[in-house]
Amino acid sequence: MDIPWRDVDINNRKRDSESSIASRTEVDESTRQSNDHRHWDQQTWHEKCAAYERFLNAPIVDVENIRYLTKQEHCALSARIDVANMTLYRTPDMTIDHQAVLTLGEQFGLRNVEHNICADDDGVSDVTVKNGDRHGRYIPYTSRQLSWHTDGYYNADDRAIKSFILHCSEQGIHGGENELLDHEILFGLLQHDNNIDHQSLFAHDAFAIPANMDGGEELRERYVGPVFNTVDNRLHMRFSARSRNIEWNTRPAILTAVEAIRYYLNHSPLTLKIRLEPGMGIITRNVLHRRSAFVDSHDQRRLVFRARYRDDIYDQQLSGFRDALAK
Repeated sequence: MDIPWRDVDINNRKRDSESSIASRTEVDESTRQSNDHRHWDQQTWHEKCAAYERFLNAPIVDVENIRYLTKQEHCALSARIDVANMTLYRTPDMTIDHQAVLTLGEQFGLRNVEHNICADDDGVSDVTVKNGDRHGRYIPYTSRQLSWHTDGYYNADDRAIKSFILHCSEQGIHGGENELLDHEILFGLLQHDNNIDHQSLFAHDAFAIPANMDGGEELRERYVGPVFNTVDNRLHMRFSARSRNIEWNTRPAILTAVEAIRYYLNHSPLTLKIRLEPGMGIITRNVLHRRSAFVDSHDQRRLVFRARYRDDIYDQQLSGFRDALAK
């Protein structure tokens, strides 16, 4: 099967009308969720690819107020999440704060926000350059490049990050592009690669993450787990491309599969590229993503609000909005 994949740079594309966006993201119910991600048949894979191609053509939904989505806006956002496990939005409202981001998440059933050590008391993190404190130990709080990863790949199973929201409050003067890839698409590529034993990535000891130590204090214990697992029939992925942050199991099948992951991430034209502008954001089921290095000025400093959740985006709530819109 040949799918005309290509890089999609959203900042250089013409803005689509909402009616055009909605028509392009229609997809059969069978595409929204496979019965078993470990054994996608050719038809299911073809449907997933075709739907994902339509998503890449129109991933952004314009919304007036993220605090109070209309049924049409919610339906358009959730249709994209169904297809690609992510959606982009754009709002003219420049007054968005932490509470607005949390309110947006609640409209998708997201309430169990992760209170990590770099987050504010409300669980939302100000991802910006922070020098001279604990934040500066972590690359997201620098201007350096962030390599391919899923959020919270180091968390214990009971603290797994299933979803997150990013909202851009301010850009740097240049750089800071995000690149994203649906982990289900990556999984399908691995499954249909005859040289890869994709099942090896479900091993309970596929990789280990060293404990997070700070001056002799253990901030997080060592974690050992799988790359892929399924929870409530939903595929989840843990991954980091940073070699010093991850210890891979030395079984040949696992190492070969990991090299294939790196190859597809760095050479495949399946990714969605976007430089978030103020007022733009991402809602996602923790898809693979990376960020390029960026440069700030004294008067213009990149600031992104980030809320990470232990909840999955609630399918029944999405379906309810679609049903309500159809009436």
